[in-house]
Amino acid sequence: MSVHFSFLSQTVLGCTIWLFLCGLSTHSHAQISSQKQRQPFIVDGQKQDWEAPLTFDEKSGFRLGISHDDDRIHFSILIQDPQLQEQILLTGMTLWIRPKGQPAHVFGLRFPIGLSRSDQPKDPGELAMILREFQQDRYKRLAELSGLEILSGKRDTIWGDNLNPVGIRTMAGLDAPGNMIYEASIPLKAIPGMIDESATYFVPFSLKIESGSLGRPKSLHGDDSRGISGGALSNPQQQTSGKNMWDQLDFYAEYAKERVWKVKKVVPGG
Repeated sequence: MSVHFSFLSQTVLGCTIWLFLCGLSTHSHAQISSQKQRQPFIVDGQKQDWEAPLTFDEKSGFRLGISHDDDRIHFSILIQDPQLQEQILLTGMTLWIRPKGQPAHVFGLRFPIGLSRSDQPKDPGELAMILREFQQDRYKRLAELSGLEILSGKRDTIWGDNLNPVGIRTMAGLDAPGNMIYEASIPLKAIPGMIDESATYFVPFSLKIESGSLGRPKSLHGDDSRGISGGALSNPQQQTSGKNMWDQLDFYAEYAKERVWKVKKVVPGG
């Protein structure tokens, strides 16, 4: 019984520390105006033809611009932080759009899709190896991004890129200084409740941008010998080598913090 209690205590302690390290980086912004697009907007992962100003949220690291024309709403998101760029490539990013009067999570656009949970790194060593691969040719990896998911409800995938009947366009790229440029163009008719005959262009909506996040490293479950410092969290008697166990856990946890930015109201501007 004492052995079982000891194992349970270590697991609870490890999970508690993990939740403390990960946290949740969430911030909200009162209102952003969408600017009328004066020239055709080309979704190419570059910013030469983008016209609307970008609003920066320091806490989440997203820099956002929104524009529209008669039929579409356009998004441009600039991400300067290399770590956040890597996290998005690893775990994906979702835009949640909620027109006024509609339920939460009525429409979500997930791009990039990111790695599935089963393919995500399970420990700091595996994470470091994947990050080295990303860093070797980030331009190529962004150019090769394909596929998107349309979500309704928190997790339900309605259809993916092969079933894109309404023509949503997405692309990501890097500019010369190394900023990630995310671009998306969504037909207004694709978003439930977005078009109202009494509204100008579209009804006001709330927006939430959220990155994905890594799950707990397997070592916290005590079922993987490859875990942090060779499973040291589940076996406190084991000697650590190289980087300190807690430094490794903190390194892994940085990529497990979900970055969220909520814009309470987006309204059409001139």
